[in-house]
Amino acid sequence: VGAWMDAEQKLLADDPPEGYQRVDIGAVDFRAGGADWEYTYEASGQRWHVVWRSFAVDALRAYIMTWTTLDADWNDAQPDFFAAATSFDPAIA
Repeated sequence: VGAWMDAEQKLLADDPPEGYQRVDIGAVDFRAGGADWEYTYEASGQRWHVVWRSFAVDALRAYIMTWTTLDADWNDAQPDFFAAATSFDPAIA
């Protein structure tokens, strides 16, 4: 969670996306532990919705994945995000 808060502060200080709005930064019960940074922003005349997920798979390996959709499609895309996240195989990453 702290790393995502730091990343958000850096983004906002360096080059904030137009219309940036944090949805949430928080811990998630995923694999061996993780955190999500979820936000929306404007680009190309559209509102986008993003989640960055950091997570550990064991004591030595951690990964980051991101999922981006149009904000209007966010709810409908959640099953796809869930399928992508749960099917991630660190053995082939």
